[in-house]
Amino acid sequence: MNLFQSIVCNQYADLKKNGRDTSKARLNSVLLFSVALVLVFGAIFTLWLTVSPETSDFRTMYAGMGKGIGKLVAAVLIIAFFLVTYNTVGSKPSIDKTIAAYERLPEADQKQVCRTGMMVVFVSMGIFFSVFILMMVMGK
Repeated sequence: MNLFQSIVCNQYADLKKNGRDTSKARLNSVLLFSVALVLVFGAIFTLWLTVSPETSDFRTMYAGMGKGIGKLVAAVLIIAFFLVTYNTVGSKPSIDKTIAAYERLPEADQKQVCRTGMMVVFVSMGIFFSVFILMMVMGK
């Protein structure tokens, strides 16, 4: 299973285990995947801005508006990734097929798929925060 499918299976298993509506696994997984993508792209962009000497003009020009622009860009990216994911790999038939394949797996494989789904989210958060800790250490 790919990373998105692992997130779907993780969300499905968690909702099923807690006795909740498993149809929400689609929305939850698409949101988590979108946020994970934005975190990784944000970390890459921030690292590029920090390391690249060509971006000093860009940093100077937007220095006072960083938080506002950052929130706006993050919101736009999350919405864009959400819409693309929701209408492609996150479509209802695709999610149903993924969940059916997950249900056919042995229990040990199901646990491994769920762990992979959570690792995607935690690794993306780790990358994001590592870049900002690196920036603080570098004094930028």
